[in-house]
Parts: sequence; C-alpha cells; structure tokens
Amino acid sequence: MKFSVAVLMILTASPALADDCKPVVDALTKLATTPNHQTITGKESGELVTTTDTRYVFLRGEWRKSAYDSHDALEMLKDALSTSKLTCTSKSATVNNEAAMLYSVHKINEDDEASDSQIWITTATGLPAKETVKPGGVERTVTFDYKNVKAPM
Repeated sequence: MKFSVAVLMILTASPALADDCKPVVDALTKLATTPNHQTITGKESGELVTTTDTRYVFLRGEWRKSAYDSHDALEMLKDALSTSKLTCTSKSATVNNEAAMLYSVHKINEDDEASDSQIWITTATGLPAKETVKPGGVERTVTFDYKNVKAPM
C-alpha cells in the first residue's frame, strides 16, 4: 500500500481523461499532499495514516511505518493517469452531513480490465470523504478523515 489501495485502483489516463473526471483527479492530487486517516473495510480491512513525511499501515493486527514523500505519491498518480481510460458521471450528494459531489468512475486499464468505483468529494474541501471500489468484483469501502491526523505509534 504505497499510495492508497483504493485511490490507485480508480486512477487513469491523461489522454483518455474526460473533462467530467477532472474534479476526481484534482481531489486525489490534493489528497496526496494532505495528512489523512483512511479506514478500509471489506474483504481486506485496514487503516492508513499519512502525515507529511510518514505513512502508517495497519494490516493483520499490526502497524507498519514507512517513509512518505508527497512528490513520489504525485508521480505515482501521474503514472497511473497515463496508462488507463477513465470516465465519470456526477450528482449532488451528502456524506457525513456535508455537501458533496458523488462521482461514479469507470476505469479501463492498459490490459482492458474494467473496474467501477464511487467517490464522494466534499464541496467545502475538495477532498475525498468516502470511496467504494469493486476491483475484481470484490467491494471495498474507504472513509477519509482529515482532522487531528496523528501517528498511531
């Protein structure tokens, strides 16, 4: 989990990037430079805490610490955006009692494998608040928190 499992699963192409996907890419770009706490639920559950220079991953009952560089994360994002095709639709929504836009994202990667996800981006911050992803038909939900982000260890 170098960047964010869910985030990397939905990213795709610059040349094939539809204009209606720009807010999604903008939100994920902002996420790469914003300290956050992600809670992942589904078949494989876990947590990610990202501070300005460190990423903590909680899997199988244990926290692991690794260096984090937002510039590297942005490069990974750029690379992911260059190899797939992304289409998005949006509608107004609320998440955690906040106004948001809900984006339905359809991705086709360089191997012609398709996946679908939904991402709620709050209107006030432009950051993701929640995301559901179905890679290979297995659903995973990620919730994002940006308040009082602290190292867990």
